Order: sequence, then structure tokens, then C-alpha cells
Amino acid sequence: MLHLEELTISSGQSIRETLEVIGQNARGICFVIDGKRLIGVATDGDIRRGLLSGRSIDQPINTVMRHNYISLPIESDDNTIGRTFKDNLKLIPLCDSEGNIVDTVTSTRSRGRHPCRFFTQ
Repeated sequence: MLHLEELTISSGQSIRETLEVIGQNARGICFVIDGKRLIGVATDGDIRRGLLSGRSIDQPINTVMRHNYISLPIESDDNTIGRTFKDNLKLIPLCDSEGNIVDTVTSTRSRGRHPCRFFTQ
């Protein structure tokens, strides 16, 4: 089972730390959070472009993350989820009404939620 901690990083953490998370989760993506609230997305491609444009690997991930990302409400039905996936999109974060990431869904499992647990309550 995949845990959301394996897919998330705090906005102040470094690009280097984000690459470690992406390497460990083998998904090519990391969701950037402030507390539990989703504020951005960083892919290995976003990081590569940032480094090529002169960013330092020790700078915060929020310097290269994307602010325009796709997410869906946790209560989204399978039809909505299926219509949202695009060719290059493999993982969609599902958020509660406050913008907190609470689950994810994959393109290969759009008919059922990708099982994740996040932060003990």
C-alpha cells in the first residue's frame, strides 16, 4: 500500500529532498503541501527544467513547483475521474473541501481509489 507521505513534501524542503522522495516513490511526481493542504506539484521534469534554468538543488521546492495542477474533490465519481485523465497524467490528488490532500487515484485504477493513508489523526 502506498502512503501519502511517500508522495508529499513540505513547501520549504529542498529540491534535493524532493528528488529523494520522487526516487523512492518511483512515480515521477511529488505533491507539495503546506501542513496537509496541497499547494503545488513537482515532477522530475519540473525539477530538471528548474536546474537547467539556474536553480540550485538546495533551493526550496516551491521555487520550481507548478502552481497550476489538476486535483479533484475526494467525492468525485469514477466517471469524473476517468474524464480528467490526460495522456501524460498518471496520478491525480484527491482533496477535501479545505484543499487537504487525502487520497490519490491512478490512471490505471480510475475505477477504484488508489489506497493511501495519510498522517495519523
